[in-house]
Amino acid sequence: MVFLDELLYNSWMYTSDASGLGLCFGLAATTLGTRMLLVPIMTYSQMIGYKMKLLAPDTDDHTNAMKRYQK
Repeated sequence: MVFLDELLYNSWMYTSDASGLGLCFGLAATTLGTRMLLVPIMTYSQMIGYKMKLLAPDTDDHTNAMKRYQK
């Protein structure tokens, strides 16, 4: 995590220096870039969570059937 913190800080400073528009623009650009990188991961994890929620009743039925047959 420290590596990511340092990477984001350095990209923030580089963007603000390279554009000449200041720290506010550098922070906004770095934030947007980071979010664009993380959107696919967040979307994928939300889809997996939704699928697991849909499968929960079936999983409970199978678990109860296994418990019943073990007795």
